[in-house]
Amino acid sequence: MDRFTGVVLVTGEHGVGKTSFGLEAGPPAKMLFVDNDLKGRSTVDQIRTDEFPFGRYVDMIGLTAGKKALDSHTIGLKMIDSIEPDAFEVIMWDTWPEFASTCYDYVSAHPGEFRDPDNWAAMGKIRKGEEYKEARFYEASLISRLHKLAPLVILVSHLKNQYLNNAPTGKEIPAVSKAVDRVCNMRLWLRHNPAGTVPIGLVLKNIDRKEYDASLDRLRTVQILPTRITPQPGETSLWDAIHRYYEAPAGLRAPLSHEIPDDFENSIVQGTLTEDQRLSWLYAIKQERDREAEELAMSMEENGARAREMQAEGATFPQIAKELSLTIGQVVEMLNSGAF
Repeated sequence: MDRFTGVVLVTGEHGVGKTSFGLEAGPPAKMLFVDNDLKGRSTVDQIRTDEFPFGRYVDMIGLTAGKKALDSHTIGLKMIDSIEPDAFEVIMWDTWPEFASTCYDYVSAHPGEFRDPDNWAAMGKIRKGEEYKEARFYEASLISRLHKLAPLVILVSHLKNQYLNNAPTGKEIPAVSKAVDRVCNMRLWLRHNPAGTVPIGLVLKNIDRKEYDASLDRLRTVQILPTRITPQPGETSLWDAIHRYYEAPAGLRAPLSHEIPDDFENSIVQGTLTEDQRLSWLYAIKQERDREAEELAMSMEENGARAREMQAEGATFPQIAKELSLTIGQVVEMLNSGAF
């Protein structure tokens, strides 16, 4: 088969083999490795010690140490500018979110590159939301630019805690923006494999190919991968398993038992919560609401005491309302309630 091309997001828990997965994607001599995760340097040093040819290694941590976000972004842009077309078959950025987070700083510093002045909101809070929206589009354009420079781009991401209604769900999600979800051809979540050293891959976004159905005289879409990629005996890399499915797509038959995720893995793929996670989230919401209610009660008590103090000093209702950032009606109700 032809080597897979496109943009791949690979995520998963620490130590599962995300960096190794990226380094196994193509010929080392034709690879650019942008390292922002500390562990990559020793891996590349080992490769060079063993006298394997390696394309190019960029120590992004060293280049951006002590720099502000906008300066770090400029360094990353200059590095991208230095990449010659067709010089590499694989570009791996490990990890991507650190650089992606600086896209907002670039948009904020160069608003004229993204919108005409009259098209930005005047109100600060709304303007900031617009800048974040443009930053996501800008991030997607940078990923597209990398893909034009190399046929395969691998973006590595760690995980972050998921929050709903300001409460942790107990679930982890990839620490990337929606821009990455939109532009990736394939998204994989690696898990430790109890049966071997090659990780299991959960397919968050599948790849497909078009096949011609002569009987119908139409194209049909065939999913290449199963939801759960389990390496088989003799496969020393998850890429071996992916190549196997290219030869015999999983979408042409019913899934095998080792290709079906368990309940927890299915919650990862579907983006849902397990029952334990749901109960944990409901408890976290209750705690958050109790905390907010307690803070509100304390604030009301403090405001009530201050309002009565000001009233005793001869302050009018409007003066009290202005001092406490309340409406006049709220002040009247507070003073007449007798609760404070």
